[in-house]
Amino acid sequence: MTCYDQYATMRDKEVLHLAAQFETLTPEAQSELITELTRRRLSFRHVEQHAEVTRALKDRIGHVTLIVPGGIGSAFLGRANLVVRGDIEEVDTTLWYFFFGIPVFPIATYRIARPTGAGLLDKYTFEQLRKYPSRNWMQVLRVWAIPAAVVGIFLLIAIIHG
Repeated sequence: MTCYDQYATMRDKEVLHLAAQFETLTPEAQSELITELTRRRLSFRHVEQHAEVTRALKDRIGHVTLIVPGGIGSAFLGRANLVVRGDIEEVDTTLWYFFFGIPVFPIATYRIARPTGAGLLDKYTFEQLRKYPSRNWMQVLRVWAIPAAVVGIFLLIAIIHG
C-alpha cells in the first residue's frame, strides 16, 4: 500500500494532522500528501488552522471538567475499541450523569477522537465522531460494578460490626 493509498482512506482531520508534521515525512510521502491535499481542496491555511486548534486543545487538557465541585453533572466513563493514530486516539465511551460523584444514568455511548492521553473528563479535548444508537451495556455494567462493589463492602462491614 502506497502513502497515497493510505492518505485516501484517512478523514480530512487526519490528513491535516499529518500535514502539520510535514517536515518529518519522506520526500515521497510529502509529494503524495500534497497531491492528496490538492485533491481534497485543502490548503496550508487549513493545515495551520488545524494545528492551532490541536495546540489549543492540548493546552486545555486536564483543566476543564464537566462535573461541578458538588459532584453533579456529566462526564465520560469507560473505554472500548481504542485505536491510536499518531497523537490522536479514537475510543468508544459512555456519557454519564453523575449525582454526588456517583455515575447514576448512562446518557449515550459515543465514538470520540482526542489527543492521546487526554482525560475523559475534559470536554474540550475531544471530537464526537458518532453517537451510537444504543448504549454499550457491557461498558455500563463495568462502570456500575465499581460503585456496587464499594456499597457491598460497606454493607458487609456494617453487618459484621452490626
